[in-house]
Amino acid sequence: MLGIASLLCVLFPQEAVARDAGNQLDKADLEGWYVGVETGFPFAVSTFTSFGTDRARFGWNVIPYVGYRFNPVLSLEGQALWGREHLSSRESQADILLNGWRFGDLQSDVFTQRYTAQLNFNLLGFYERTRYSRWTLEVAPSISAIGTKATIRPIEGGDHVLEAGARWHFGVGANLESAYRITRNFFAGIYTNIHFLTGRQLDGVPAGGYSSNYIWDVGLTLGWAFGKQ
Repeated sequence: MLGIASLLCVLFPQEAVARDAGNQLDKADLEGWYVGVETGFPFAVSTFTSFGTDRARFGWNVIPYVGYRFNPVLSLEGQALWGREHLSSRESQADILLNGWRFGDLQSDVFTQRYTAQLNFNLLGFYERTRYSRWTLEVAPSISAIGTKATIRPIEGGDHVLEAGARWHFGVGANLESAYRITRNFFAGIYTNIHFLTGRQLDGVPAGGYSSNYIWDVGLTLGWAFGKQ
């Protein structure tokens, strides 16, 4: 609990929480259905990595979602995602060959689709003073079905070297999100999450010996809560 309290002090200074104490939401505003969209910049680590030896490669995604908040602590949410990640070789792989190309000269572009169910726990809901605050600070375990389709091509452009078939993975992950209810219905916030994928490497690179297979994402969320009014 001391760790949670320290995190709250960093994210929500005491004077901000004190001001918010007089600006609580009604129970009927907080509970009920909500919808929204997230967008962010995903990074992936597999046989190749988004943090390549030459530079970091940003991806993109769009994530519509719908959820139901049962009480100040608990909500259940479903998400769909469409996005793309970009990966290149690690330094130790640079001189490995694939179809006559050095790994160091190649990039893997991965189209991703993800369908996720997650259970959100609002940490502020455990405290009486912040139970109905406009702020939420949520942690969420999740499970997903994740589809990937990779194309390996030269970094400098040109025809692709290898195109992997579509693959489906079971994914487990976790999400951390902080949001603020700007009006009684509209909210905005930031999030970060990580999803670990089972099965074959997501980037389609045919090289063994690498167990990493995950996508890390940071971005913004916008949503609308319908409440029970």
